[in-house]
Parts: sequence; structure tokens; C-alpha cells
Amino acid sequence: MAEQELIGIRQHPIIHLRKVVKAYSTGEGPFLALKDVDIDIQQGEFLGITGKSGAGKTTLLNMISGVSDLTSGEVIFHKPNNGTPGSAIPIHTMNEDQLAQWNLFILLFFYCDKGLSPETVEPPFTGISGTVYFINWPDPSSPPPDTVFDIRLILFPDFPPADFASEILSGRAVVFPGLNETKLPFPFDSLEYQIALLPGRYEYFAVARQFGDNLFADWHVIGQYDTSLSDTLPTPVDIEEGQLLDSLFILANFDSILFEL
Repeated sequence: MAEQELIGIRQHPIIHLRKVVKAYSTGEGPFLALKDVDIDIQQGEFLGITGKSGAGKTTLLNMISGVSDLTSGEVIFHKPNNGTPGSAIPIHTMNEDQLAQWNLFILLFFYCDKGLSPETVEPPFTGISGTVYFINWPDPSSPPPDTVFDIRLILFPDFPPADFASEILSGRAVVFPGLNETKLPFPFDSLEYQIALLPGRYEYFAVARQFGDNLFADWHVIGQYDTSLSDTLPTPVDIEEGQLLDSLFILANFDSILFEL
């Protein structure tokens, strides 16, 4: 292909993002995970998305794939037509069949560099994934000392939890990272997580902080999964076999104690 023809192809984006915004509802108001994102991805272009944990990389890919709804903005697919702009298709107006074809295209476009292999296919994952954002980390040097011994994500089957220690030791509550795993290397601005769960309902998904040296008593909740602005009650998490609930967002505020465990 002539150089002039290649230049012509690269002048027309195949994927076009304009003013993409994604906001999550929390008990403290909306939180912007993506704000006014503009991207043009050219045909034949290799593009890498980098950023620290919680920066919004997965959220952005979910917007492009149509897995998650936009708060505002647009994602447009320009179907190639012999190097010239083809029909412009808004991703979030596709029907179910079109979206399935689009997701196959995205799978090949973004993730496959070695082809699809039956050996790499894994059973469906059952659980949740998302991001926790942390604000107002305490300053241990300022009096009185305000200490963080540990941070864990906990899913309780009931709300309020009957007994913190017994729920965890009996295995009725799910802890992330697990009790036999290394503590999280805090402080951090955000934490991306993926937690395997048994099917069922979890009434309370909480971010717990250990503030003292008593492992079984010195805990309180600084964040919870809550999608309602009308009350302060947590939002239950319902999981079915083979289901992955993604983009579960929590805002953890060290200045706000929601529940004493």
C-alpha cells in the first residue's frame, strides 16, 4: 500500500471518544471515575493505557466495550470502508446482537496478541470486582496518634453483622485479602479488587480499618457499598453462579466512621 494511502487511513479514527464521563453514586454524592475523556484511536494504531491502580483504566475499557453505561459523552465506532470513514455507530445505542459482535471485536482488538487457545479458557468467575477510593488518610505524626494497623474488605451475610470475630473465623464473612494473605501495603489513593464469592446475597460490603492492636475488637467501617442517596443503609450484593459483578465502587473516608465492628 502506498504511503499516501496509509496516511489517509490514519487520518480517520476507528474508535472515537468525546467528553466521556462516568460517575458512580455513593452515600456521599456522585464520584467521578472518568471526566471529559477524549481519545481518537486510528486504524492500525497500537495504543497502551497506563496508570496507577484505580486510575480508571478498567472503567475506560468498560465504556469502550459498552459493558457499562456512560454518564455522559459518546463512544463512536467508525466502520472502516476501504480507508475512508464508514458509518458512525454509537456504541451505547447498539442492540443486543450488535453489542455481542462489538465485544468480540474488542476482545480481539485489545486483548489478543497470541490468538485464542482452548487451553487458556477458564471456568466462569463468580464474584465481584471494582475500585475503592480512599480519602483523608490519618497523619500518624500528629497528636493524638491516629494509627492504621490494617485495611480489609469484608462481605457479611447480614446487616448489621452479628459478631465481627465469629463471622470471620467461621467463614460466613468473606475477607479480602484473606486472613492468611499479606496485608495491603498502605497508604494508597485507590485499590482495585476482584473477590471470588459463593452465590447468594451479601447484605453488607464494607471497608474495615483496624485502628488498634486488638485484632478481634479494634475495627470500624470507613466505607460501604451504597448506591442510594436517599438513606445511609448499605446496598446488598446479589451474586449468581458464574456471574461477575464489576464496577462496584466504594468511597472510604477515614474521617467518617460508619459502623463499629
